[in-house]
Amino acid sequence: FGYVGFGNMQSRLNSDGTVNIRGTEAGYFTDLRSGLIIDSWDNPWTNETVEVFPFINKRMRGHLTTDMPKFIMGNASLDEPTLMNEVDAKEDFETVPFLLPWKKLGDQYLLTWEYSHEYTNPVTKDKWPKAHTTNIINPSEHFIFYTPVETMNDKLILSSPFHAGFMRTSPWWPWMKMGKNKINGCLFGRMHSYQITGTIDDIPKPVLKRVEKDHPEILGTQAGWGQTNPKGTWEA
Repeated sequence: FGYVGFGNMQSRLNSDGTVNIRGTEAGYFTDLRSGLIIDSWDNPWTNETVEVFPFINKRMRGHLTTDMPKFIMGNASLDEPTLMNEVDAKEDFETVPFLLPWKKLGDQYLLTWEYSHEYTNPVTKDKWPKAHTTNIINPSEHFIFYTPVETMNDKLILSSPFHAGFMRTSPWWPWMKMGKNKINGCLFGRMHSYQITGTIDDIPKPVLKRVEKDHPEILGTQAGWGQTNPKGTWEA
């Protein structure tokens, strides 16, 4: 299957130099041939037709300072914060400077960013035995961003356009119902992304139509700022 979606983000530069961010996300699984959204999927390993659950995040909030952000997925009383880039090499420090590792190559700025998750599986074996894989899940996410040097350096341009790539390795998604299957494997996915420079009509048509029908509130400018923990695929 394929995966298609969008993010709706806004940011605010505060007088103290910190930044607030807010937004929403939507991701849908699609048929590889037609590109249309699928609501069920024929699992080739279990020979079972399963219901497909899209990823909808209606409230994403953050406050960025000069310190590396910390957030915990899963069980906050048991799990360690998600590791970002090389923070694990500096774990003895109470705080780590939040420095984006930009590199200049020709007329482009390049940025890579990594998330290494490891946390308690919220999809428990006692409640969802067919969806549960392991007690601890460990998705890893890898981002690449490209943005023009000239545009990025122009202070009159409030938001620089960019192109991006994304790769992810994770255990089987819960809706695949691979919990009782003995297939020893994992999921790998990759995506392309870019900042929309036109209107919401640039959102892939199958996704836009479904969101307008089911979740129209996530398309517009959001209200309020604050702080929330990121929502993962398992929590959604």
